Amino acid sequence: MSLPNSQISGFSRRKEENLKQRLAATINLPQFFRRVDAIYETNGAKIVYVDSEFTVATLRDARQEWADSSSKCTTWVVRRAS
Repeated sequence: MSLPNSQISGFSRRKEENLKQRLAATINLPQFFRRVDAIYETNGAKIVYVDSEFTVATLRDARQEWADSSSKCTTWVVRRAS
């Protein structure tokens, strides 16, 4: 028996929100973002976290001034080692 798409997407959103809450409780996100922005190549980058169950959480979207630039990295994927 398969679930309707609306239930699957709702479940995925809840998993993503739970992951974001766990990360916010574990990591000082403002400090993390400042450290990312201190690196020229990642300044303003979109930051995505992927957990061990492949739940994807966008922690920050790319800043608009860099989103259209092909000369800079706009996405940084962070995955904690198991």
